[in-house]
Amino acid sequence: MNSRNTAWTAAIAFGMASGLPSDLIGGTIQARLSDAGMKVADIGMLGLATLPLMLKPLWAPAVDRFAPPLGRRRGWILISAVLLFLSLGMLGSVDPTSSLSLMISFLALTAFCSATLDLAVNGWTCDMAAQGGASELAGWSVWGYRLAMLLSSSISLALSQRLGWSNTYWLIAGILLLVVLVGLIQSEPKASAHAPVSLVEAVVTPFRQFWHDFGLFGMVALLLFALLFRLADSWAGNQTTTFLNGFYSKDQLSLAKALALVAVGVGVGAAAIAERKLSTRTLLLWAGVLGSVSNLGFLLVLEPSLNGLPGLYAALLLESVCGGFMSAVFVGFLMARCRSASAATQYAVLTSVWLLGRFLTAPAGKIAQAHGWTVFFAASALAGIPGLLLVFWVDRSRAGRIGGSNPAR
Repeated sequence: MNSRNTAWTAAIAFGMASGLPSDLIGGTIQARLSDAGMKVADIGMLGLATLPLMLKPLWAPAVDRFAPPLGRRRGWILISAVLLFLSLGMLGSVDPTSSLSLMISFLALTAFCSATLDLAVNGWTCDMAAQGGASELAGWSVWGYRLAMLLSSSISLALSQRLGWSNTYWLIAGILLLVVLVGLIQSEPKASAHAPVSLVEAVVTPFRQFWHDFGLFGMVALLLFALLFRLADSWAGNQTTTFLNGFYSKDQLSLAKALALVAVGVGVGAAAIAERKLSTRTLLLWAGVLGSVSNLGFLLVLEPSLNGLPGLYAALLLESVCGGFMSAVFVGFLMARCRSASAATQYAVLTSVWLLGRFLTAPAGKIAQAHGWTVFFAASALAGIPGLLLVFWVDRSRAGRIGGSNPAR
C-alpha cells in the first residue's frame, strides 16, 4: 500500500473513530433513556453532561504541547481511544433506572474522551494536510465520520433490539478501538515534531499565529466564515429528520441513508479533483452554492409526481453529494489555516465557532410550523448567502490557500 493510500485509510479510520461516540451519547442514548421510561424534559437536561464537546479548546493546548509514546498525534489518539472503549462500554452497561447518577458520570467522561480524541485526530489531519491535499484528506475523514454516524445511530438501534444495550455499546466500542489500530498504520506526520516548548507557549502561540497570519481583519473574517458558511446546512439539518419522518418509515429511511453514504463519497471525490484544478475562491463558492441549493432538493418529496421513494432517494442523493463536497472543502480550508505546532488548539477554536452557528438555527422549527416546508427549505437555502459573501474576503489572508490549490484569482 503506497503512502497516499495509507493516508486515505488512516483518515477514514480516524474519521470513523471520531464519529462513533457522537450518536451514542446523543440520539441513541436518548432512545435508550426513553425506553427506560425517563421523561422528555429530564432527557433534555442530560445533554448538559456532554458539555466537554463544546469546551475542548480549554485543554487543546495540552494535546498540542505533550507527546505521549507513539508521537504527539498518534499517542493521544491511542490513549483517548482506549479510554473511550472503556467509558462507552460502561455507559452501555449501567442501568439508568437504578444508577442514573453513575450513567451521567460515564456520559460526561465519554464526552471528555471523545472531545480529546477529536482534538488529536484533527491535529493529525492538519499536520498531514500541511503536506498537501487538505480537502482530499479532510474529505475522506468526513466520509469516515458519516459512516460512523450511520453505525452509531440507526444500526445501533437495530442491534439493541437483538443484542441488548450493553452488548451493543461494547460492540461499537470495540469497533472504535479496531479502526484506531487500523489508522495507526500511518506513521506520525513529519510536521507534528514541531511542538510548543511549554504549556504557556501552547496557550499563547495559537492566537499569536492567527494574528500574524491573518491580521485583525483576516481573523474576524475567518471566524465569521467558520460561523456562517455552513449555516444553510445547519438550518436544513435542524428539521430534516422531522420532515422525512412525516412521509417515510424508519426502515425506508435507514436504507435511503445507507445509499446516501455512497453519495457522500462521490461528493468527497469530486472535491478532491476540484481542489487540484480550481482557485481557493472558486472552490469555496462552488461548495457554498451547492450546499445551499441542495436543500431545495427536499422539496422533491412534496412533488406529487415523485411521491414515495423516488422523491426520498433523489433528495438524499442530491443533498449527500453536495454535502460531501461542501464538507470536504470547508474542513480542508479551515485545516489549511492551522499551523502544525498549534493545530489542535487552532482547529478546536474554529470548530467551536462553527458549532455555535447551530444556535442560530434554533428558530427553524417555528418557521416550518408557521409557514410550511416549502418556505422552510427556501429560507434554508437563502441562509447560505452571508457565508458566500464572506468568501470574497476570507481568502485574502496572508496564509493564502487550501493546501494544493491554486492561489485565488
